[in-house]
Amino acid sequence: MYVRLAFAVAAHLETEILIIDEVLAVGDVEFQKKCLGKMGDITRGEGRTILFVSHNLPMIASLCTKGIVLDKGKLVFDGLSSTAINYYQNGENLTPGKVSYPDENKRPGDSLAELIEAYLVAPSGEVSAELNIAEPFSVKMKYVIKQGSLRNAYPNFHFLDQFGQYVFVTSPNPIKNDLNPNGGVYEAECMIPANFFNAGNFSISIAFTADYKGANTSFYEQNALNFSMIEDLDNSPTRIGNYGGAMPGSIRPILDWNINKR
Repeated sequence: MYVRLAFAVAAHLETEILIIDEVLAVGDVEFQKKCLGKMGDITRGEGRTILFVSHNLPMIASLCTKGIVLDKGKLVFDGLSSTAINYYQNGENLTPGKVSYPDENKRPGDSLAELIEAYLVAPSGEVSAELNIAEPFSVKMKYVIKQGSLRNAYPNFHFLDQFGQYVFVTSPNPIKNDLNPNGGVYEAECMIPANFFNAGNFSISIAFTADYKGANTSFYEQNALNFSMIEDLDNSPTRIGNYGGAMPGSIRPILDWNINKR
């Protein structure tokens, strides 16, 4: 009740900057929803600034445009919220929306295949680590097959959530793609539909597998790519009513429903 009262008082004061420190971590769902609604009114309707302090990374990704990371009271990062979240999770080893290995002597791989580069592509065609829930995007990888021919050879993407738990693994459809390729440079693309991922932070591990004296994995670059899924809370097709709280789960697909009166 003290927290409710404190937020109510602070939210209605005519301050230029409002600091919210983990207020959404307490209280019931209705209280959190009211807090989010009021914060939206302050930033969009009144044009005031909110400094939102929280460890709820999906909420930060959805509410904030810029973020800072503090380490023992010192500022260690200042920039886009998605990049700040990646920095918080990975420190200076953060990997954005693209990895590239131009030096042939340092490419991940073996005598069968090597990884050249991998990247995330937004609908605009630009490489980006910040993607919108309501828009499709694609994951691409370029690799070289060094043998004359391989059997059942295929690239694969491993999607994980911010806690390192598997969301799904995907590989090419053998009916539509030749999985017995000859040597040369190839580019593989996986298309992710709109309204599939939930808001939050995810990573992609990049791999290439083939049948060669048994199952052989030429490379597996763990967490090679990191990206943030954000959403426009005012125009979200996967929310009903004015609910603005965090949606559970890693994926948030729009599925076909039928409701009939009997």
